[in-house]
Parts: sequence; structure tokens; C-alpha cells
Amino acid sequence: MNRNFKATRINQKWVTDIKYIHTQQNGWCYLASVMDLLTKKIIGYSFSKNMGTKLTIDALNKAYNQQRPNKAVIIHSDR
Repeated sequence: MNRNFKATRINQKWVTDIKYIHTQQNGWCYLASVMDLLTKKIIGYSFSKNMGTKLTIDALNKAYNQQRPNKAVIIHSDR
């Protein structure tokens, strides 16, 4: 993205993040989310007690299945 976080159409650029959430019952849990940069809406997410590749892949799959982009999407992650 070369630090260009401006989108001109839906499903042009998505960003991902993982949040650590401490819970009383399960201890640390993890929330992976995918946001569309134009609308600023969360379009996919996954929540789990385990932080592994399945967490992020599930979030991306949900985003893809929800949005069904008809062009290539640029996906940015800080990792």
C-alpha cells in the first residue's frame, strides 16, 4: 500500500488486526478483524481462545464470503 490508506471504492483495500481480550472465564482470547477502508466497516471477524493461522484465515474467509469482491483486493496487515 506504500502508506496509502485511502480507498476509492468498496473492496479495494482491506486492513486486518488482532486484539487481545482478557476474559474472566477463559483468560486471554483473540479477535481477528477485517475492515474495508472505504466504508470503515468490519466485514469479517473471528474470535478464539487460540491465536493461530486459523483465526486470521477464518476472518478473511468471512470477509470474502460476505463481500464477494469482483476485483483484486489489497490486504494490509502489520505482520
